[in-house]
Formats: sequence, C-alpha cells, structure tokens
Amino acid sequence: MDTKQIILSGIYDKRTLEHSLSLGFTKFSFDFRPMSVNFIQQYVFEDLLKVLSSDLNPSRFTVYLRFQFEKDFMIENILSSIRGLGIDYILQLKADEDVGYYQKLDSKISFCYDQDLSLKHVKSSGYLDSLTLNYGFLDDIASDNRLDGFVSNLSARGAYSMPHIIDLDWDSQVSKVVLDYFNCELFVLSINGDVEVCYRNVDLNKLDTRLKFLSI
Repeated sequence: MDTKQIILSGIYDKRTLEHSLSLGFTKFSFDFRPMSVNFIQQYVFEDLLKVLSSDLNPSRFTVYLRFQFEKDFMIENILSSIRGLGIDYILQLKADEDVGYYQKLDSKISFCYDQDLSLKHVKSSGYLDSLTLNYGFLDDIASDNRLDGFVSNLSARGAYSMPHIIDLDWDSQVSKVVLDYFNCELFVLSINGDVEVCYRNVDLNKLDTRLKFLSI
C-alpha cells in the first residue's frame, strides 16, 4: 500500500521520523494523551517539527495532533508550536464539549468516534473534517450483523458522507466488505510492540517488513 495513504502514529524520536520520511511517509500523528505509551512532550515534538519544516516543501506534510478529553488551553499551547511553519495540521480529538470549545481551537478536526459521545457540537462548529474509526470496533459490529445499523446511525447524524480515517493494528485482518461501507481515504498505524525492539525503541527493519506485508 502507498505510504501516502498511511498516517504513522506515535512517533517519538528523530531516527524513526527520518526513516519514515525515507520510505515516503508524509502524514504523521503525534500523541499528546498523557496516559498513552506514545505520549510525546512538547519540546520533543518541536524538535521533530524542525525536521519537517526544514524540508524544501513542508506543505506536503500533514500532522495530526492526538488529544483525549483535554482542556482547550493545553491544546492551544501545542498548536502554538506548529502554527506558521507551513505544515498542514489536524486535531485528532476525542472530546465531549460544547460548540464554543471546538470553535476556539480554530483548527480542522478529525473526531475519534465513540458511541457514547455526541457528534452534534463538533459538527455544528464547522471544523469537523473527518471521522476516525477503529477497525476492531467495525469488525466486531460486522461480526454481530450490526454494521448496517451503525451506518444508518452515522448517516442520520450527518457523519457518513464525510471522509473516514480507519485506525488499524499491524496484524489486522482487514475485510474489504467492511471497508467498502466507508469513505476510507487514510489508515492509521501506530508505533507499538509489533515494530519495536523494546519499549520506545523502534526496530526499523521490523517496521519495513510490517509495511511490506501489510494487507489492506
């Protein structure tokens, strides 16, 4: 699969970023969820942004900033690091806030779907760019013959026709039947133990191999 269709998520070091660039990646997601194993501190993020912004054409990159139930001023602080660099950026959010919260952030949003969270306010804000869906969740409801109902529900909420980003595991057995239900433009793959030597130490050879045999 073309690396330009993949958002490589959870990068936390320059070595992995530079190797990913050599493979043709142009989309990256950085994880600012404090409890995540891929949590990145702002000063490290800023060092990685220097690598991207030094490119002859930094506008070819898209950076996703992942947050979960975070205060708006904390998100604003991270946004201050990337604004003005010529790099496209999108907030990848899980949140349950009013319209004003999303409007204050003044940034495109890919909303991380959760069946317990309303889409009403983020959609009304005018900043909803796409919906991020977990493939494991979709596969489970497909197995229970509930996928048609889920799609009908998304359609009723005005979130079916927009672009969908599918969050995968490296070993996901992806069903084309499931994917054909959605407007899939991009897929997320996260740095984890499947491509690491040990905790927070990416095995670049293993990353290459996983990408080579990825079946989507």
